[in-house]
Amino acid sequence: MNYTDFLASKFHFSVSHGFDLEPDELNPMLKPHQRDLVIWAAKRGRAAIKLDRRGFGVELNGDYFRDGVKYLREAELQKDAPCLFDTIPEEVSA
Repeated sequence: MNYTDFLASKFHFSVSHGFDLEPDELNPMLKPHQRDLVIWAAKRGRAAIKLDRRGFGVELNGDYFRDGVKYLREAELQKDAPCLFDTIPEEVSA
């Protein structure tokens, strides 16, 4: 047995247990690399995806930024709104 045959004997291809997906069937928010991974994993049926990275594909987009600005503005307005403790004189509350 030569080295090429030895290496070839080490490859064990599993039977596919999954199903085919078309890219337009997936969520349009997926990034291209995420879409490809989902299609690959669905086709395999039994697959593990390890990317060695947390938050993979979590990029700042315009919608997230606008939501953040909205939440911060609302918090600022609530902070400036008077509350019950603002009506108590300073010398009484101390």
